[in-house]
Amino acid sequence: MADGLTGPVKHSSAVKPALPMGVIASYLIDISAQGLYWYYIRRSRGSNKWVVFLEGGWYCFDHVSCSERSRVMPDFMSSRNWPRFRSAMKFSFMGSLILDEVFNELLQKGMRRAQTVLIAGTSAGATGVLVNIDRIADLIHARKPSVDVRGLVDSGWFLDIQPFKEKVCRDAFTCSPLAGIQRGVQVWNPRLPKGCIDAHPDEIWRCYFGRRVFPSIQTPVYIIQNMYDAAQIQVSNVLEEQHTWPRGELSSDQWRYLLDLGQQVKDTLQNVSAVFAPGCVSHEILNKPSSIVVVVVVVVVVVLVVLVVVVKK
Repeated sequence: MADGLTGPVKHSSAVKPALPMGVIASYLIDISAQGLYWYYIRRSRGSNKWVVFLEGGWYCFDHVSCSERSRVMPDFMSSRNWPRFRSAMKFSFMGSLILDEVFNELLQKGMRRAQTVLIAGTSAGATGVLVNIDRIADLIHARKPSVDVRGLVDSGWFLDIQPFKEKVCRDAFTCSPLAGIQRGVQVWNPRLPKGCIDAHPDEIWRCYFGRRVFPSIQTPVYIIQNMYDAAQIQVSNVLEEQHTWPRGELSSDQWRYLLDLGQQVKDTLQNVSAVFAPGCVSHEILNKPSSIVVVVVVVVVVVLVVLVVVVKK
């Protein structure tokens, strides 16, 4: 299974425009009281299970890349408000605060009666799950300790490895994760899990990478990760712009890098107890209609594993 790599990896939204929109106006987030932050909600009457989904969509890491992002990706929720309410050269990064406010509101709208809350995300949204899930689980448990909070991370297990070759770091599409994240933490003022910060006090930027932050996560998390993730390949600058993979001709060095990438993904997932890692060249699974069968199979396997554990007990 392969997507092919012909330009920037695209993110297909799982959110349908017809869904009702929730709006949050919070003094905690925007002291001007003008900030409005959106989320979509679908209700299933009688269900006591909640799924909260964090959309992917790349990232920005400095004034140039964030200015461009607010222009070319104006509908990416909180990104659309930057040019309206911020002046001069100042950007405010409030993703974790927005997330807190969304869950505070959802708890008032019935989440406190939930039996299970699944916090899922794809790509950058999946990274958001990794770095926020323990704090959100604590927030939920402060209202109702019995809620079973779990995470689902799809295509957010990026590797902090050297790229195949360096390029001028202009945006998230050409900048390696190593370079982009190191730049980003200088302006994001990030909220990261304390256990990971303690493990990497001089390199807190590493906490945005799954294999670094995962050991500190207390909440159960299921990892879905293509071994040959198309976004990781793109930002590692393995392919020239004119190449279409897998049809394009690759050098032995390119093949060696790609094969080593797959092995490194496999190695870093060795200590993850719940993982689905197909050997595919693709990015994101949950958002793809063709992956519904795969997701169903994964869910069935998880249920069977739980049943086996219960029977053994």
